[in-house]
Amino acid sequence: MLLVDEYDAPIISKIKEPERLQKAIITVRDLFSSVKALDGIIELSFFTGITNIGKDSYFSTLNHLLNLTDHYRYATICGYTHADTDTHLKDHVVALATRMALNVENTKAQLFKWYKGYSWDGENFVLIPFSVLSAFDRLSIDSVWAQSASMPSVFLDFIKKSNFNLQELIPREEMETSSSIFHEVNIERVSIDTFMLQTGFLTVKKRSTNGLLIVGYPNLEVKQAVNAAIGSEIFGNPSDLVITNRATEIAAIINNLHTSRDISPLQTILAALFANIPHQLLQHKRESLYHSALYTICYLASLQVDADVSTSNGRTDVIIQTASSCIILECKYEKSAEIAVKQVFDKKYYAPFLADGKQIITIECNFTDDGLTMAAEYV
Repeated sequence: MLLVDEYDAPIISKIKEPERLQKAIITVRDLFSSVKALDGIIELSFFTGITNIGKDSYFSTLNHLLNLTDHYRYATICGYTHADTDTHLKDHVVALATRMALNVENTKAQLFKWYKGYSWDGENFVLIPFSVLSAFDRLSIDSVWAQSASMPSVFLDFIKKSNFNLQELIPREEMETSSSIFHEVNIERVSIDTFMLQTGFLTVKKRSTNGLLIVGYPNLEVKQAVNAAIGSEIFGNPSDLVITNRATEIAAIINNLHTSRDISPLQTILAALFANIPHQLLQHKRESLYHSALYTICYLASLQVDADVSTSNGRTDVIIQTASSCIILECKYEKSAEIAVKQVFDKKYYAPFLADGKQIITIECNFTDDGLTMAAEYV
């Protein structure tokens, strides 16, 4: 029997370095050539890795491989199932519930929220074993994947060496794509969506009626890791404490806008944060970068925020929902807040939210090289 774990590690680490990448592919291909030569004595070979990118480049020397990634018989092979929490893991769940002063059902709901969600067929979903075991060991539920895995750094490495269009990285909870996303083989031109799916940042949420896949972030732990990584990169890698303090201040201001009606403190904080964005990130697509940065800091502030929300007349940049208000933010670069105001009202971006019974606030943001100006309107 032959087990090769993380066969693709040399490939992934060099994915945006063409010369070193080709050497890594040759090394892996040579390994598989050696395996092929041992056909007579190897009864079963099993290769594990995070990706299927470029398989034809290094698996071409092997024949008759069965890809288990989206094979229905093996849909739950890589994690704990819902049923496992009621059987094999029951005692651990009870211990965690006792420590957290919750009942068992609420404890499982928290486990599912943080660690469940990985699926390769859109029907069967599993929890991340490492994160679940860490929660049982620590008797607390928190983000451990980002702190212990190398994936966030691999992810940042990839987007740095790509075109770095952060607009593409704004979290989209439901994104439609074809099943070819599992089998993209051109390793020199891997799309960000394929990379994120095959490295665990996205997963299959369900299959649509037309046979396409709906993909999105698997759980809260991964979503937080992605946004924290992007936030650190956008804002010039300030200390975690700086980001945390600013996010807390932003959340307090946003949650009180319906009564205070004063956006000047928000403008001051955001202007200071955006002044930290490294110059090299601003060379291309500045409006979309500021848009992404605005979404990211609102997410890190634990606000209920969505980006690129479609309405009948277009798409809003950012929408924040609080207990008392619906806040629509429109971003412009080197234009004017008046243009943003006109767009919001001409396209009636606020119309879908009029029946919610909340105060609707539109905030127009105009970014320039000299700073940020903002204007607010109450509908």
